Amino acid sequence: MLAFDIGALHGEDAMLYLKKGYDVVSVEPCPSPNLLGNNWDTWNGHDFWVLSENALVPETHVGPTIKISLNPTRPELHSTVRDWGNSHDVPAIKMSELLKRHGNPQLLKMDIEGAELGILKSWATCDIPYLIIEFSDPLILDELIRLGYDTFRFSDQNKRNLWPAEYQNHDGSGPWGDDLKVPWVDDEMIATEYAEMDHQNYWADIHAKKTID
Repeated sequence: MLAFDIGALHGEDAMLYLKKGYDVVSVEPCPSPNLLGNNWDTWNGHDFWVLSENALVPETHVGPTIKISLNPTRPELHSTVRDWGNSHDVPAIKMSELLKRHGNPQLLKMDIEGAELGILKSWATCDIPYLIIEFSDPLILDELIRLGYDTFRFSDQNKRNLWPAEYQNHDGSGPWGDDLKVPWVDDEMIATEYAEMDHQNYWADIHAKKTID
């Protein structure tokens, strides 16, 4: 099994995926010391490949680099679409390149500070069965539906105190699969759930899945 961790930050999600039996490819332009650097390593027999100092870009991106801006209060956070100042160029990588290099994953997490929608819009297709996407824009749901996803649920990041014990004190996307005790719903119901959210204070990831033939 293979997982892509896009926006790996401190590597906590990647470590959880490894513990669940996945090989992991992590992409993080602002790597912390917890992430391994630019080569293959293994953890309990599972491959762990970190593309540090790389940023995922839309398929339409031109050029080998992209400018990232660092959050002034949390410099470990970066964005390719938000202007926080203190910017510099990093190598760019597209999803098509990751797929060619590593193969198709069964799980993809993407938390890249507002750039998620632009990435999804640039994909013609997506054959990854399970996605975890930071819900930074309501139009993300439209793109997931366009890409063929038909089952969804939100993971409320403001309710981390309700997460299972192994995810407590976890600075990442948190539980997923059977560990996330939230029912799956269809596209109409998830749209209704979003409409009923407190949009001033919501902080959520959307989980999406589909059957791959």
